[in-house]
Amino acid sequence: RQIFHRMKAYIQYRIALCLHLEVYLVTSMIILNETIRAELIPFLAETTDFAEEQINSDSHLYEDLEMDSLSVLELTVFTEDEFGISVENEFKEAIGDPALRKDMTVDWLVSIIAKRGNQSAN
Repeated sequence: RQIFHRMKAYIQYRIALCLHLEVYLVTSMIILNETIRAELIPFLAETTDFAEEQINSDSHLYEDLEMDSLSVLELTVFTEDEFGISVENEFKEAIGDPALRKDMTVDWLVSIIAKRGNQSAN
């Protein structure tokens, strides 16, 4: 009977540990995304001549921020310098596909940088 109580306690401990790990990972991703966004938005504001307050997560890079090919080139260089991440291929793929082009928002770019950054860390 005592062994079952120990097993139950151990299982509860493992479940709690897994839940804590999940909360930690989700929180880490939120913090990472906010950090990237905090660095990206001032750059986008400077490059596109929009005020930082006008740029949000859902701002479309081409339609809302009116980015052109030179702006995209500057953004590509910025992400490489600032985050060590090349987004050139993602831009080429999205620009060439109208279905993907509609998804090119600030959050789209943040998620690419975060995902690629995590892949580099592993």
